[in-house]
Amino acid sequence: MALASLRDRSGQDWFLAPEPPEGVKGNMHYGFLVSGQAVDTALQKLYGDEEHDLGNMHYRFWMACKLTAKSSRPLYLGVRRDIKIEKIPGHPLNGLVFGIASNQSRNTRILPREDEIARLKEILLTDAEPEWFQVV
Repeated sequence: MALASLRDRSGQDWFLAPEPPEGVKGNMHYGFLVSGQAVDTALQKLYGDEEHDLGNMHYRFWMACKLTAKSSRPLYLGVRRDIKIEKIPGHPLNGLVFGIASNQSRNTRILPREDEIARLKEILLTDAEPEWFQVV
């Protein structure tokens, strides 16, 4: 599927995330599911064996991804709306979505560059393509 694009004042071409699914209301992120393994690997790489409580684990994981991706665009970390996160077994951050775009406006649908997405996929330990997720 070809992505729509736009050109900024400096002549840089940017691609837009595809339109969110029709009929779906509320906040959505276009991105990737987060695995507990990706969280642990990213935190170990950046912070070593330092202990993390749930609050700083969430922030530090987002920061590790942002620093690794070196993104020129905003990045989003949200909780899937279709699940109750406290009922997911395993890692406390299972059920998160790492978004590279959102449905809030045309500006938030502008995607990071391909090299930035590749670096983000590397730290997220995924080969999956981004998709739309409803988030809280």
